[in-house]
Formats: sequence, C-alpha cells, structure tokens
Amino acid sequence: MDYRIAICDDNQLDIDYIKKMVVLWHNHRTERILINSFLDAESFLSSYQKCNYDLLLLDIKLGMMDGVELAKIIRKDNQQMQIIFITGYSDYVFQGYDVSAIHYLLKPVKENVLFKMLDRAVSNLQKQEEYLFFSLGNVQKRIPVSSIVYVECFLHNLKIATTSESYTVMMTIRDMEKRLGDGFVRCHRSYIIGIKYISSISRTEILLDSGVRIPLSRTAQKEVYHRFADYYKDCLK
Repeated sequence: MDYRIAICDDNQLDIDYIKKMVVLWHNHRTERILINSFLDAESFLSSYQKCNYDLLLLDIKLGMMDGVELAKIIRKDNQQMQIIFITGYSDYVFQGYDVSAIHYLLKPVKENVLFKMLDRAVSNLQKQEEYLFFSLGNVQKRIPVSSIVYVECFLHNLKIATTSESYTVMMTIRDMEKRLGDGFVRCHRSYIIGIKYISSISRTEILLDSGVRIPLSRTAQKEVYHRFADYYKDCLK
C-alpha cells in the first residue's frame, strides 16, 4: 500500500526536520510514500482538493487559519485521513481530540514517539483497506486491492498478479475492471494494470516496477498516458 503524507507547518526548518524523521521511519518499512509540505493551511487545502492524502502532520499556529480549524474542515467530509498534531503550543490539546487526531506531539518531537504514532496511523489505514473476495477451489480468498499489480485475461479466466503471488479466478475482464476502480487502467483488451506500479510507458508497452512488460494497445494509449499523468501530477505540484 502507498501512503501520501502531508506536512503543514509555518516554519520551514520544522518541516525539514519532520520530513527527515518521516523518511527515517520509512526506511524500515516496505510501503512507498509521497511527502508534500505546506507553509499554511490555505495552500494545503488547495492541494487537498486534488490529492487524497492519507496522513497529515499538522502544526497549530499557521497564520490566518490555525491547524484545529483546518482539521475541522477536513473532518466535514473525510474521517479516514490520519491527523497528528505537532506543535510548540499545549493550549489546544483537547481540541485536537475533538477532530479525532491520533495524538498531540509537542516540539521538539522525539524520534521514537513520532515513529510510534506513524505506526499507529499506518495500522489505522490498513484497517480501512479495500479487499476483493474470491472462491479459489474450496478456499475463500481475500486480496487487498492495493496489492494488485496487474490482471491478465486468458481463455475464460483471469490471472491476478499481486506484489506477493498470483491467483487464477473465473471472471470477465470487464467485470474485474468495474470492481477495481480509479487506481487501475485498461491498457489492452487482455490487461488491466495498477497505475502506481507503472515505471515507464512507451508507444507499445508498459514497464512495471517489477520489470514485467505489459502490451499497450494503440487505442488505449491516450487514456493510459492521461491516467498515469493525472495520478501523480496533482500531488507533485
């Protein structure tokens, strides 16, 4: 599973310090992360409208809009995002819990404490994971959607290739396409791929992070290019 992490603090030095610790924490994990930083609530909200962040490391004193007010706006339509307050002020600690924050950490933040809170955030996010359920012989199998790298159609079956193993199920590729949702794109009549696992795209094929090469049909080129660019561009601005 990939995680999109935002740091919102009005002090660039604090942002750099927190980001450094998040990177250190991530070095001991297998998930991929994308980290964006913001110096005020308004710039975060502008990005938030386009990017579905999983975790927000949030200061309280931000300028025109404080962190608690920002968190309340988020919570109006998003209960899944994990919020950790990191600030030099202890006055707002109880308000932090009003917006279901994981914790309220005082600066300077200790590495082991932040790591523990980041682990808790990931645990909470994993509980929200979407799954597909299939009957494989006499076994009922649960497959995390985020682990699906690509799906290949052959005869009347589908091969579902995940980050750890592959499964064969009886289903049409059209039905599978409907179940997988926005994080996937049909690149060929016989293939669906997870956009986040794309390494590069040429005119005739797609190279995945694993080194697997998937054919790209001419009719799907435009859609694949657009979906790949759209998946990343808003979060990289």
